Amino acid sequence: MARPHLLDALRDRVLLCDGGMGSRVQALTLEVERDYWGKENCTEVLNLSRPDIVRDIHRGYYEAGADMVLTNSFGGSPVTLAEFELEERAFEINKLSVELAREAAESFADGRHRWVVGDIGPGTKLPSLGNITYDALEVRWWNNAVA
Repeated sequence: MARPHLLDALRDRVLLCDGGMGSRVQALTLEVERDYWGKENCTEVLNLSRPDIVRDIHRGYYEAGADMVLTNSFGGSPVTLAEFELEERAFEINKLSVELAREAAESFADGRHRWVVGDIGPGTKLPSLGNITYDALEVRWWNNAVA
């Protein structure tokens, strides 16, 4: 069966998106050292350390009726990941976040199409507040995007 384009599907009906990955993760009992690799509050590291949890959260949203889920990459910018010494792994982390969501989507065999939407937050360093320059922000993104 051909996959409908997201915009075509939106013309036909309302699509439901998942809830928040971060709030679902915060509701779990996880250990900072084991599950977060000592990088407390870095939800994106779970793509590497606990892909089972990330995939299961996506599956849960699809099971609840979501048509699409957001990837576990809200804090996946190299600038934000640098705070956890993971800047060099930004591409790997973000790629894996898509793969895990896609695996969850494809685990259903009911003929209904499910979408995966890349999620990126504003980061923790903002040029408008003087935390980083626009040029530095662009260079860090570009260097990690072509990894």
